[in-house]
Amino acid sequence: MTGLTRKVTLLTFFLAFTLISGVALADKTPAKIGIVDVQRALFSIPAGKAAKKKLERATKKKKKALKAKQAKAQRMQAELEKQAALLQEDAKRRKYREWQRLMVEIQEGAVAAERSLKEKEAKLFGPILKKLEATIKSVALKQGYSLVLERAIYAAPSIDLTDAVIASYGK
Repeated sequence: MTGLTRKVTLLTFFLAFTLISGVALADKTPAKIGIVDVQRALFSIPAGKAAKKKLERATKKKKKALKAKQAKAQRMQAELEKQAALLQEDAKRRKYREWQRLMVEIQEGAVAAERSLKEKEAKLFGPILKKLEATIKSVALKQGYSLVLERAIYAAPSIDLTDAVIASYGK
């Protein structure tokens, strides 16, 4: 974490704490702060596990297709290097352009695959995260928390709501 990022994070936490403390003093009730490890909760619930597996399968499929094209490009390059001395200039240029087109196709394919996977990730995890957020809010309200933060460098186990959120998800 860079110095600036750390300062901003600490300032944000301080401001949130001050705001909650002020509200608590006005209510004359102590502010209760909790934390949730959203990533751990997400990958612990059945819906999150299933979405992760789907995304991993899609990633593996796209990588396999990309590797096949990369192998073809490597074979073309090796062939071009072997035949360079024997080929006429026109034939050499034609093969080189063909190899370059394949390399561009591979790069474009990699960018498209990455974009597609990000879209799939959003589609798979978006609804789950919305429901998880509602579960976090429900658990926090039931247990009387004024503020719930995502993760912390250190937090006492007594304020970690992650297990309660996992247990409450989908109920």
